[in-house]
Amino acid sequence: MKKIKNPIIITGMHRSGTSMLSRILERQGIFMGSQKEINNESIFFLKINTWLMSSINSSWDNPKSFDCLSHKQKKIILKKIKDILSSRLNFLYAGFFHIFVKKNLFKNKIHWGWKDPRNTFTLDLWLKLFPNAKIINIMRHPLDVSQSLLVRQNKLLDIDTNEKNNLKAKFFCLLNSSSSRLKSSTILKNIDDCIDLYKKYNDQVEQNLNSYNKQLINIKYEDLLIDTQNTLALIFKFIDIPVDKSKIAIIEEELDKNRAFAYKNIRLSYDKDTLESINY
Repeated sequence: MKKIKNPIIITGMHRSGTSMLSRILERQGIFMGSQKEINNESIFFLKINTWLMSSINSSWDNPKSFDCLSHKQKKIILKKIKDILSSRLNFLYAGFFHIFVKKNLFKNKIHWGWKDPRNTFTLDLWLKLFPNAKIINIMRHPLDVSQSLLVRQNKLLDIDTNEKNNLKAKFFCLLNSSSSRLKSSTILKNIDDCIDLYKKYNDQVEQNLNSYNKQLINIKYEDLLIDTQNTLALIFKFIDIPVDKSKIAIIEEELDKNRAFAYKNIRLSYDKDTLESINY
């Protein structure tokens, strides 16, 4: 009889390599969700995390600690999450077949998990539900992250600018109070804003490491690119899953090592004091 498997939860700042890491895990046979969006985030868990953050007037680009909640408030939220996870709505994660055949995520017998940078802040709640989960956090140099975030922000601003303002779009904000309808962030205006956001995530990562050091492994994006085999060996040993070395060799060939410390090839103007306050 197969044993019940605990989830693998990927955390880390946006643009830090969480998508790349989750795709590598998928190629090793770890199920990361049936319905996923472009950044390989399970839509099911993404929606839950977004709702969780909105419950404390927080968001991915304006994150806050859940320490502000009382014990009773956390208990209410945890019950709601558990009800959602136990409902047929989990077909968004498990697959359409489970609309008809209910899936119990608390008794999953396959290697599974999900990736979402928001997990960095919602982790404490998830570990109340899955106390034996394994967490993989990935970090990347703050300047590379901030530059990448700013590039994406500018692309999303262009999309927002050119989006047709049809009848559906006009009424969307009235029907959905948790969304501004904008794809871009209203907070990230320059690279210093991105560095500030990085620091918020980094501070939370350090708190997570202190709280859950026995079940959390912290890796660097640059190590994954430059020293792929050894870094992946550490990860798979930590999550206790056999490594398919032939697949690892293929992955190593596909990774672009030049993306490590790419900021060195770009002239950037930023607040050095904020950068120096970040432990990387």
